[in-house]
Amino acid sequence: MSQTTGKPHVMLFDLYHGGHHAQYLLQLMRYWKQHEAKGQLDVVVSPKLLEKHPALEKEAHEDAGIRIVMAPPPAFSTQGGTRALLHNDAEHGRLLRKMIEEHRPDHVLLMYVDHVQVSLARGLRLGYPIQISGIYFRPSFHYPALEGRAPSIKEWLKGQRKVWQLRAALRNPHVHALLCLDPFSVGVIKPWAPKKNIVALPDGIEPGPAAVSGEAVRERWHVEPGRKLLLLFGALSERKGVYALLAALGKLDDEVAEHACVLLVGAVEPGDRARIQEGLEALKTSPLQVMLHDGYVEDATMHALLHASDVVLLPYQQHIGSSGVLIRAAAAGKPVLGDAYGMLGALLRERRLGIAVDATNEAALVDGLRRCIIEAPAALFDADEANRFAAENTAEQFGRVIFQQIAPGAFDA
Repeated sequence: MSQTTGKPHVMLFDLYHGGHHAQYLLQLMRYWKQHEAKGQLDVVVSPKLLEKHPALEKEAHEDAGIRIVMAPPPAFSTQGGTRALLHNDAEHGRLLRKMIEEHRPDHVLLMYVDHVQVSLARGLRLGYPIQISGIYFRPSFHYPALEGRAPSIKEWLKGQRKVWQLRAALRNPHVHALLCLDPFSVGVIKPWAPKKNIVALPDGIEPGPAAVSGEAVRERWHVEPGRKLLLLFGALSERKGVYALLAALGKLDDEVAEHACVLLVGAVEPGDRARIQEGLEALKTSPLQVMLHDGYVEDATMHALLHASDVVLLPYQQHIGSSGVLIRAAAAGKPVLGDAYGMLGALLRERRLGIAVDATNEAALVDGLRRCIIEAPAALFDADEANRFAAENTAEQFGRVIFQQIAPGAFDA
């Protein structure tokens, strides 16, 4: 509690400006306001995040106890490799210490603790009893066990490095809670730090209703009548499986392909355009209908496409971490064809959200696509379980779990 007001003084700390970062900060700011929290919420961001997402500044209100605090621009390395990771972690630690010493909050939430672990492990200490918690995005040391297999030597070595970093970070006396976006990791981590709070964190997704009918969406996107619509939404890159998908589509039998339309919707990096175009050209002799929309689409369009689709595709190539598209597909009541690797595969299997295949194996991906096209959507997943899964992963649940850990006193009546 603040020594001057007796109310919690909380800091959200985020130096990144891409991806989900603005979304999560906005959700926490709105939760604080909607639940009329008592205390001070400082939102520490980089100048680039504020430039890209001016809505953050609009959401900050002094009368609600919310203020935006600008961090100095971080001097991150973009070279890649272990040396750059260590440099960037140290930069996080340097600016974290600076902002804490300037504003002296009671509790700091690291919005991406993965890249502050080394600083915590190496002895980041503050001169007063501040608590530090963090959102943990990308554990993978438990993935072989999730899949019931032994790790490769490379996986084992990488996993041991991650385990060492995390265990050392958790020994920092300021660390209060680790909020894990991967629920399967919680039971593995808890024995390493029995006195810390290791908590499963729901993802903060805000799915929306379809503003127009599925028929209108299909007409707008020129989907031919009688075809099942398979949707790949998001960044269209090798890592997200677009190359593997295009290759597998070319291996479908004509009598299967003629019943499908595949819609690729998302931004394509300049370096990927030529190869994607080659994949599309190779499909011109197939009776499959396939279309590419290269560019950003608004949330309302995304929701409409999800609701109009028959199957959502997540052919990620050994993706680490969670997937917002998986949750949005579940909220729209749509089965998913996704990779069997890691957290994504475990959720598909255990929550019965669709079909899990090895998306790096062309034959397995072809077979999964064939099933999605010839089988009824209801046979591909458990719609009731998908609805429950979506209800567990909302912005409301995300905020509730976080503030229970970092500022429970702010919401006392």
